[in-house]
Amino acid sequence: MIGFIDTLTLARAKLRSKKVLLSVTVVLASLVFGIIITGMIVVTGASRSANTYLQAALGGKYLVAVNPIIPDEILGYGSMTETPSDTLKAHLTDLQKQYIAEQEKLAKQYDVAFNSESIDPILKANPFGAKDAFGNVTQVINRDAPAYQMYVLELQNEWLKTASNSFTDLKKLAGVDGATTYYQNQRSSLGYANAMYLTNGKEDLTKIGQPLSTDYTSFIQNSAYTFTDQSLINRYVLPENAARQANKKAIPVVVTAQEATKLFSEQIGIPKEPSDAAGKIIWMKALQEKLNGLTYQACYRSPGEIALIQQTMQQNQTDTSMNSSLASMQSSIMYNLPTSTCAPVTIKKDSRTTAEKQADANLEAYQKAAGTYQPQITQLLTFQIVGIMPLGSQTDGKYNDIPSLITGLLGSQYQDGAFIPTQLYTQLSVTEQHKDILQYSTSVRGENVQKLVDAGITPAIISFPSAASAKKFINTNTCLTMDESSCKKPWTSQLYGPNYLLTDDISKKVGDIAKLVLPIALIVAAIIMSFTMARVIIDSRHETAVFRALGAKRIDIMRIYLIYSVMVAVLVAIFSFLIGTGGAVTIELLYGPEITDQAKVAYGVFDSLGKFSLIGVDGMLLGIVAAAILLVGILAVLPPLIRNVRRNPIRDMRDE
Repeated sequence: MIGFIDTLTLARAKLRSKKVLLSVTVVLASLVFGIIITGMIVVTGASRSANTYLQAALGGKYLVAVNPIIPDEILGYGSMTETPSDTLKAHLTDLQKQYIAEQEKLAKQYDVAFNSESIDPILKANPFGAKDAFGNVTQVINRDAPAYQMYVLELQNEWLKTASNSFTDLKKLAGVDGATTYYQNQRSSLGYANAMYLTNGKEDLTKIGQPLSTDYTSFIQNSAYTFTDQSLINRYVLPENAARQANKKAIPVVVTAQEATKLFSEQIGIPKEPSDAAGKIIWMKALQEKLNGLTYQACYRSPGEIALIQQTMQQNQTDTSMNSSLASMQSSIMYNLPTSTCAPVTIKKDSRTTAEKQADANLEAYQKAAGTYQPQITQLLTFQIVGIMPLGSQTDGKYNDIPSLITGLLGSQYQDGAFIPTQLYTQLSVTEQHKDILQYSTSVRGENVQKLVDAGITPAIISFPSAASAKKFINTNTCLTMDESSCKKPWTSQLYGPNYLLTDDISKKVGDIAKLVLPIALIVAAIIMSFTMARVIIDSRHETAVFRALGAKRIDIMRIYLIYSVMVAVLVAIFSFLIGTGGAVTIELLYGPEITDQAKVAYGVFDSLGKFSLIGVDGMLLGIVAAAILLVGILAVLPPLIRNVRRNPIRDMRDE
């Protein structure tokens, strides 16, 4: 029997034979495993860095924005082409009669002339001329009729009896999954229909009530503001500077870098956004410095004021086409268009008699009682930029390169792009808050559906303590989509802020790839190593036969070659880890700085973040690789070794 020391000596002696073949084997197998180790180190490092950035962005809040699913007809968006049933027609006709009777009574009370023919009918001819079986044009519901709102209110009352997606319902279900905080972003009542962004401080009355831009990023231009809790966007809020300290009356707003550049680049002297990440960081810092505290203005005009302007413009056109003396006889009251930016309409001539003035006063009182009065209000609003944010992730779920992956992972998803932080807003005086104009109140899709709002059917943002709890709530209670038509659950949902679920997706994909690549690598390495082992064993048959003749047992021979295979496996492991580490360090040196810049650009904050490292060590994974290399080494030697020890040593000695 051969002792352990002698066995070890003989195994080491084997390493000195077939050096070229051994070297080729170690190099090839080490390359295979080295590539795997490189991938593991890089993926581990990137994952840990991404999680560090995400934690800084999330602040322990995993946010989900939910919107209650409400049938179109409940919102007043019923079909414009569907023919109602005879029963529904009869009911709608009754509502029309009821509305007319109420208006007649009200008009009589305020001594106002009333013409029932002036009321839009609730049923009208099909606009597409569709005909029934008898050749008659079918009737459809007229959504513009005042009585239609009465019908919608009836639908809402009935729907609310069984609705299960109120804010109370939401809190119960989200509470099961550990929801901690609830927010309700509230749209400002401003919009392009009643507020105009003053380009270069000027107002174009010909474009009043129209969107200044159809670009979905034009939140300022279209006066689309959203009140939000400052904690949700705090990383974008800039430190207070001298400009902000000197102006405590402007409405604070956090805007996107893209829209701010489009609107103010010439004013503040900012060049076009660079394409490289390092350049973008310098560009964004300069943008933040120059925009912090910058003010701009918008002119609010109430619907009544807008109608009066349009009436005056039409009246002026009529006057220019008529003899001035005849034109002056057309109306007893005439108006002047505003002569300066955001100035109100003024009276040019008022030749009304006392009776006419009383009739107009009665009409105004009647409209107020009927809820149709539109006051004439004009207000110049001043906004001040207090923060800059990236536009958000626009990758459409496709990650074709590293920048798009980083942007998708760390870029934020928001439904809006001009935020008014409520904490800063409430620091303004009551007068400067302009609540009568901004009147931030919760709304559903921006429509006047107060009945639903009062019942708690409102959008919300929910904070969960972990990605797992947020994902569980999303999968159980919502559809992660904006398409309501395909959703059978009470709410649709979107991630709010950073895409924290993407890390799970990446982990799964990496895991799937590892499950495929690692077995292939093991098979390739096993083939390479088994060829070497077989060659060494075949070339050592005479030597093995001599040992057997001198009294060595089969187990002794097996121990020699098993130790030899372990030595080879150790060499492969050492060189694999050297190659893997070297590869990871090389990738870090080549791509680390660029990816760090890309991450900071996607994150939107630059000075408070550390390096995005691509080097990370997961001891368990690397241990699995080391064990796999050792296992491959042992398995590679077993088949030729078993065949060798079964051979007749006398025949091997004679053949030699």
